[in-house]
Amino acid sequence: MAVIDAFGTLANTTNAGLTAYFRAAGCTAITVGDVIPVLSKTTAYENEYIIGEMKIWDTGSEAAEPNNCAMVKVIVYADGWICAWFDKESQNQYGASGKTFVDAQTLAGFSTEIDYIDQWNGCYLKITNSNGAGADDPECPDGTIFTIRNTDSANNRIQVHEDKSSNAYHFNTGNTYDTEIYQSNGNLVWWGHTSSAIGSPTNLSNRLYRAIYEMWEVLKDSSNTTAVTDEAIDYAYLDDGGAFTDDTTDFNDADADDVELMPAVELVNDAFYYGNDTKFINLNLNIGQAGVGTAITWEYWNGAWVALSPTDNTTGYTTAGTNTVTVVPPADWVVTTINGQEAFWWRARVSTASFTTQPLLTQGWIQTADSLAYNNANLGMYSFEDTGALFCLICGISKTENNTTANYYFYGTPLLTKNIYCNVINYGYNVTAGATRCRIYVNGISVGTFTINSRSNGHINLNIESIDFAAGIQNVFQIHLVGTGGWVASENLAFVLITD
Repeated sequence: MAVIDAFGTLANTTNAGLTAYFRAAGCTAITVGDVIPVLSKTTAYENEYIIGEMKIWDTGSEAAEPNNCAMVKVIVYADGWICAWFDKESQNQYGASGKTFVDAQTLAGFSTEIDYIDQWNGCYLKITNSNGAGADDPECPDGTIFTIRNTDSANNRIQVHEDKSSNAYHFNTGNTYDTEIYQSNGNLVWWGHTSSAIGSPTNLSNRLYRAIYEMWEVLKDSSNTTAVTDEAIDYAYLDDGGAFTDDTTDFNDADADDVELMPAVELVNDAFYYGNDTKFINLNLNIGQAGVGTAITWEYWNGAWVALSPTDNTTGYTTAGTNTVTVVPPADWVVTTINGQEAFWWRARVSTASFTTQPLLTQGWIQTADSLAYNNANLGMYSFEDTGALFCLICGISKTENNTTANYYFYGTPLLTKNIYCNVINYGYNVTAGATRCRIYVNGISVGTFTINSRSNGHINLNIESIDFAAGIQNVFQIHLVGTGGWVASENLAFVLITD
């Protein structure tokens, strides 16, 4: 694949490990300038590609604590490819010495190690040397690893999650610490789902996929993808000599010939305005009565009204039936206010008053590029030869039930030419005599029933690559927990990519 060949030669990718990639069906060009506002930091900006970093949150938005933010590197190519990756786990990102105690979970004294807010959230902080009173700190020995909860760039501090293990490692007053920071290849977050509905898991995937999804949600409006969806328009206005008629309702319904696309007696500069709160790429117009005569000019707003050069299959409103007006939205298209509504606007303006038959519309739609589909054949994961990751969490779920029986669902992502394994770890305990139970299903097929005795744990790997279903219902995972009769059932289930 050309994008993968080019990827390894670009700056800032020498330590790249597992890499997710996506190219939307029908997309061969992206307005790469639209990428910059989405990135937290841009490291390269060429005509062919942009490299930068973006924050990815566990819920797909900036959630309340703990927000579990992580930085993901992204490349967006002008030809439509999007890649996301973490640097390999064995590569130290930053080494720093002499960091000072603030509290049991916070160290101060960082400087160039923190370029911007939240930079290292979700990564690993490794203690390479602890010094105090002439000896190592016994409550935070060399080799201790914490996960970073918050990167405070304003105060040059890093806060870690509290160690809940029996060791309960933490920082101590009077000590200083040498540290290293490592990316984690995405094995950070469990995303779960409590509905049995099968659908595109927009928030349920590994952070690399989430980065691609969030990027495509922005870029689809500036791409030339041919995969589009008809949607209702937000605003549709006829301008008759400066008097506006709101045709939005009639534009969106199917009543025949109830929208005048031009006044019955038009004048130069009369216009029909098409507006939407977000960018759109096409108009799809069902013209019931075709106009006779044609003299309209398509325009958009970039601070002034300038010519738009679409492929107009309505031939200036003179072709009856359903046809598109298609264009790649210009990079400088910005919002303006028409008839009191701020939106992205196109207009069809009378440049010569020559209609002898008035064009009438039955129904119209805007078209937007389709969202990323997680069963799309152009979505996948590539493992570089130089990678420190042996496995990557694709998605997973963590659930506990007390005195009840419950089912939980989550969704995996089909990956191209990869061995996919179900990595199940069962933890359980009970408050009375007996045992807890759980069952695991993949695509509705039971792949195991596990009994968990008091405070025991078990672990099993299942190769599920041969369990293949039709697109849209692949890799549906279900946990069936039985925690009745005073028993507590607790389970972690992960869907994991194993690399060589």
